[in-house]
Amino acid sequence: MNHTALRKRQGTLASKRPRSRKPRRRRMSGTLPSKRPHRQYPAGVLARLARSSWKRVVLFAGVVALAGIIAILIAARLYSTDLPSLEQLETYNPRLVTRVLGRDGAVIKEFYTEKRVQVPLDSLSPHLIDAVLATEDQRFYKHWGVDPFGVARAAMVNIASLSTEQGASTLTQQLARNLYLHMRQTLKRKIREAITAVQIERTYTKDEILSMYFTQMYFGHGAYGAESAARLYFGKSAKELTLPEAALLVGLLKAPNNYTPLRYPEKAKRRRNIVLALMRDAGYISELECRRAARSEIVLARDTGDDLGEAPYFSEWVRQDLERLEDKYGFDYYRDGLTVHTTLDPELQRLAEAAVDSHITGWQAEFERTRARGNVFDHFVAGFSDSLLARGFRGDYLLRHPDGDSAALADALRDSAKVIARAAMRDSALVDSVIEDRFQVQVAFIAIDPLTGDVLAMIGGRDFRTSKFNRAVQAARQPGSVFKPFVYTTAVDNGIYGNHRVMNMVQPVLLDDGTWWRPENYDITNRGEYVTLRKALRRSLNNVTVRLVAGEERVVPIRAVIQTAHRMGISTPLRAVPALALGASDVIPLDVTTAYSVLSAGGVRTEPRSITRIEDRNGQQIISIPIERAVVLSEETAAIMTDMLSDVINRGTGGSVRWKFKFYAPAAGKTGTTNNFNNAWFAGFTPRITAVVWLGFDDPQVSLGPGQAGSRAALPIWAMFMKWAYEQKGWEHSEFELPVGVVEVQVDEDTGLRAGPLSSHVYTELFRRGDEPPAAGAVSR
Repeated sequence: MNHTALRKRQGTLASKRPRSRKPRRRRMSGTLPSKRPHRQYPAGVLARLARSSWKRVVLFAGVVALAGIIAILIAARLYSTDLPSLEQLETYNPRLVTRVLGRDGAVIKEFYTEKRVQVPLDSLSPHLIDAVLATEDQRFYKHWGVDPFGVARAAMVNIASLSTEQGASTLTQQLARNLYLHMRQTLKRKIREAITAVQIERTYTKDEILSMYFTQMYFGHGAYGAESAARLYFGKSAKELTLPEAALLVGLLKAPNNYTPLRYPEKAKRRRNIVLALMRDAGYISELECRRAARSEIVLARDTGDDLGEAPYFSEWVRQDLERLEDKYGFDYYRDGLTVHTTLDPELQRLAEAAVDSHITGWQAEFERTRARGNVFDHFVAGFSDSLLARGFRGDYLLRHPDGDSAALADALRDSAKVIARAAMRDSALVDSVIEDRFQVQVAFIAIDPLTGDVLAMIGGRDFRTSKFNRAVQAARQPGSVFKPFVYTTAVDNGIYGNHRVMNMVQPVLLDDGTWWRPENYDITNRGEYVTLRKALRRSLNNVTVRLVAGEERVVPIRAVIQTAHRMGISTPLRAVPALALGASDVIPLDVTTAYSVLSAGGVRTEPRSITRIEDRNGQQIISIPIERAVVLSEETAAIMTDMLSDVINRGTGGSVRWKFKFYAPAAGKTGTTNNFNNAWFAGFTPRITAVVWLGFDDPQVSLGPGQAGSRAALPIWAMFMKWAYEQKGWEHSEFELPVGVVEVQVDEDTGLRAGPLSSHVYTELFRRGDEPPAAGAVSR
């Protein structure tokens, strides 16, 4: 080194030496600390010391990093033993809602364990996507499943605030947690969550992950996924969500139960506005948009939380069909996201419900005003009789009356029960509660397309919430005169037509137990006359019907009637006794509807169906339910019976369909009433539709009340429904078609023969071609 350089270096070192300062005098008590001389190091030593310190820092950092990597690898090894496999990751199979659709494609019911609907990303509102990215993961499209910057930021915030409120989970980590892991806050879960998130990112694209996120996440009140949440809270699809609505839904993700607008609207609004502010800060919306959205009120759907759907009795019937099908086809309708196409016509269903409500409300009010107390009194008498017997009334009576017989005992028991019942009747609150509990009239209604068997409308009771029992398909009740057409159909099928004349007189029948059964007409006028079968059916004459199966001629064997009823669709056991002709055996309303549809369809029975086809979550058809038909009657028999039943509506017991309810389309039907007015029916059809109504109490022993026949208690529902259906649908009043094998003949009602010039009571009767009656006085060959 030359001198010049040496001087420069010495000068430099000298200039860097600290200047000496005189110590500042301080007033202190005690001894002043002694000065420690500064240790002087040569310049080269200082440089070596500096390089050595940096090496130690780098070495220490490397050791720490290596230890961290080893720790991470060990943790990954320990905690990844039971993580989802590659096959699980590659097969995203969420629990989805199975949607049940009506004929018009509208959703009438959903089945699910988790209410989740899968929709593609382009079927979501852009506001919803922006809100999630701004709130949950702003660096979603930049990280690989775990965001180190987010972790560092959250750590600093939590350290500064001495809390753990700031989370660092990415959308992918949240998805991993919801799909495969538990929700408990543990270090082990966080490590497993991060590992799974990285694996998900390696398996799916970012948009696929985001779509899965919007399908999987929980939004409260049983709504999984954005589509279900949008429909629950706002009654619209996720694609239709506005900015404030989208922000509110995203706000729920933090804590659905705490921020639900159904319970805490103010908390939900504050949380929504926080989301809006985050969207503004992230640049997704402007300041003006943020302010406008924050000022908006929360407007929720009207029917949030109601899970009954439309036509709940029909939907439950569909669910039972799905249960029968799932074992055969290997699906799970509670989680597979099926689309079930059904036969229900929502418009006709609403008309049926309106007709039922219109009639039942007034009927129940009249019943409670005029007849209910009598039923309650009888109920009390029966109950107190049982109570007295249980407490030893029989023994006490016999002790007091050792010579008393069973009839006297029964009278005494009933008299005592009546005394107690009269006292109980003074408690109006008790009486009202019994009426509410036991004397609410019930109803069943079914409408079917007679050509396809499609069930178009179904009502199984007054309120599905209080009673799931479906009276339309489960309740077996006595049909009364609704059963008579099976007797007359059997007669026509065997060449006995409507002009056949039978004595209208009581026909005593000896029963198997040795007693005599003496059925009587509802109307006892004109007894002793000969009447045609057409007139007997039109007026629902019991005497004539019983004579057909149990009279001296026995023209219609009762076992043949049973065969006819079963062929036409009655599935319940039928007793081979004369009383069956008047409907003494129980039948199911759905079966009656099927059987009457046979007449409308020209002798073809079509099995009722609720489902037409089922599709999987991808829209691929997996099941198609065919129409099942079978010819069970000749078209001639069906046409003749239809014409006879048309008389019931045009000028018989069902005449109020015309003159009172103003329904004038061609129709045929039959009223039905059982003994003591326990059941009221009306079954009828047009060329387009068959419908059956049953009215009664769940307790088959309870009477609807004197005079509550089918024409009064059940017919109004049928008539209103038919009139409204034809008006709403714009159906034409098409006539029943006559087959070529049927001819119309003018008949003398007084003789049953072909009408002549002197006939005074003439009407038109139908016959098979070749079976026409001769003219009066003609010689048969």
